[in-house]
Amino acid sequence: MTDTATSSRAGSTPASRLSVERDMTVLRLVDDFRMFPVAAPNCLARREKPSLPRDLHARNCIRYRLPSDSSIQPWIFRKSQQEAEIAVEGSLTVNDLDLQMSDGVGIAYVAEAMAAPSLAQG
Repeated sequence: MTDTATSSRAGSTPASRLSVERDMTVLRLVDDFRMFPVAAPNCLARREKPSLPRDLHARNCIRYRLPSDSSIQPWIFRKSQQEAEIAVEGSLTVNDLDLQMSDGVGIAYVAEAMAAPSLAQG
């Protein structure tokens, strides 16, 4: 018999995808981290910058295929107590996190730590 573990932390596996046997223990292995959309300056220069999550529907987004179950990672945005999951479209879907940061291809949804070096360089 299995129970479903729940989590609402950014970047964590949604509860519907994590099944744990009753005699197993679920341990938190990573700290909370923020996910957010990023794009190269030359990508943003071509069109108006998106200001709301729904603006992403009209943009080329780089989607990430999760290795655990081959599903596409959802883009989740939170403000106060509201949460919105946006199903983005794009010409590139990758299964390698480093490829998400492809310069000028589109908007990627990445962990803050992954984007920090590029953001520091401008």
